[in-house]
Amino acid sequence: MISHPECVVWQERAKMVLGGGPATLSKHWNRFVYGLSPIVLERGDGPYVWCPDGQRYIDTIAALGPTILGHSDPKVTAAVERQSKLLASASLPTRLEVEVAERLVHHIPGAEQVRFASNGKDVTEAAVKVARYMTDKRHVIYVGYHGGFSDYLATTDKNGGILPMLSTYNHQVRWCAWRELAALLPRVANDLACLMFEVPPEPWGTSAETTRASIQRYCDVAREWGGLAIIDEVVTGFRYDLGGAQAMYGVQADLACFSKGMANGYKLAALTGPRELMQVFDGGRVFLSTTFGGEATALAACKETLDVLQQTRALGHLRWYGSGVGNNLAGLLAKYAIPARLRGNYARMVLDWQAVPGIATADELRTLWLQELLRHGVLASVPIFPMCCYTADIAQELCLAFEAACQVLAQVVHEQRPIGDVLECPVIADVFGQRYASQDRRDAN
Repeated sequence: MISHPECVVWQERAKMVLGGGPATLSKHWNRFVYGLSPIVLERGDGPYVWCPDGQRYIDTIAALGPTILGHSDPKVTAAVERQSKLLASASLPTRLEVEVAERLVHHIPGAEQVRFASNGKDVTEAAVKVARYMTDKRHVIYVGYHGGFSDYLATTDKNGGILPMLSTYNHQVRWCAWRELAALLPRVANDLACLMFEVPPEPWGTSAETTRASIQRYCDVAREWGGLAIIDEVVTGFRYDLGGAQAMYGVQADLACFSKGMANGYKLAALTGPRELMQVFDGGRVFLSTTFGGEATALAACKETLDVLQQTRALGHLRWYGSGVGNNLAGLLAKYAIPARLRGNYARMVLDWQAVPGIATADELRTLWLQELLRHGVLASVPIFPMCCYTADIAQELCLAFEAACQVLAQVVHEQRPIGDVLECPVIADVFGQRYASQDRRDAN
């Protein structure tokens, strides 16, 4: 069944000219319900997106997290339009670079200086270089996903073209896998440059104190072994708090990396930290210099995004409606005994699916879930990113779509209706494989 023939035409054209498909792996067509899902999008407004044939969907992907306020937020759009009439890429820095940095220093714990770039990968890579330079040590331990730079990719199955020798100095452990970490640390004794971690979606309902304690423990371990503690806030920054997860949980790392939520969809990233560490960028001793790092329209978007988040109840709306949607989804999974676990909080959620032997694989169930949400006007993928523009009506529409999808899944899981009778598209496999090893697993302390 092909619901968007015009989109399929675009897909065929794209295959001819786009190497490997869309520029972002998570936006590839094989991550969506073929035939039912739109292949390309035309425009967005608030929580909605439209494909070229005019079909409208509630967008729960939010461009993988950057769209925090909502698509085409009028205040951000106006700020970008004003700046684009003045300068976009300038031949010298603009005042915005200083003004936005001052704002970030004010909000982010431990930040005394800021270095701007375009992508999260830029700043996570730079943070590792700062750590190695300042400590004169080589080994790095990663906890979570940290983008596309070579040192990190050496620890994943996305390591094509990466020198094998990099795996000697780069290691990865899973979130809260304390025994794994304890076993690894003696191997890097006296040579640990840093421990870099992101705060993943934990099981729904995990207390803030539990997460805070885990973050603090990673910071303590890094420092005890002579390295820097680096928090990757590319996803959590601005979504959890204007100061990121550090401010939300009351902890402080040595360096912090930001990107996605900074500018409501415009490309911007930032590395923040104390002056002692950040001054290594003076004279290019540690190199982070990008043509578009201080691009003025993105900085204007960031400044306006900060204004909206600080001066309105936007983050309160995100917490209220995101919590409501998440609580409802958790309740529906229990009500219909759906073999899936919800992780995350009001700002970011993920469903982990479990296979039902003899009935359906985890991938089949996930695909059916996404298919049924599309059928009810919801564009979804693996992560769910609520937006500040949600209203009671949007939350209700989402909850109704969730329940309708759960009802179909329940027929397969509990009434043993053949999944082939209801699944109308190819099964979506996990394209990332072992991209990172930090799926939640709590070892005994």
